[in-house]
Amino acid sequence: RLAYWPNSEESYWKSFNTSKEKEYGKYIAVIHLRSPGLDQGYNHQNPLRIESAVEAKKIDDKIYEIWKDHPNYTEVESQESFLEKITEANRKISFFVPSCCGEHFSD
Repeated sequence: RLAYWPNSEESYWKSFNTSKEKEYGKYIAVIHLRSPGLDQGYNHQNPLRIESAVEAKKIDDKIYEIWKDHPNYTEVESQESFLEKITEANRKISFFVPSCCGEHFSD
């Protein structure tokens, strides 16, 4: 939500009675799926995309700034196909799945 917050970062933490440290502590890992640019097919065929490519890039950069210092932050860059992107995300997520659950996690 912070990437969409219209006011200062400090006002966000105060409004929700939290801190960056508290929020970081809620997550074992942060997997950031980067938005595609215009050159990679960003368009409005997907009805959930309400921002322009430029606006999406600004939000994506804010997300990076917010989460980049998390100890297990990793990015998945935009790929030629969404399937490739999800496959890469799946690979990164599987790294954080406990060994007891690994047998249920397919490649």
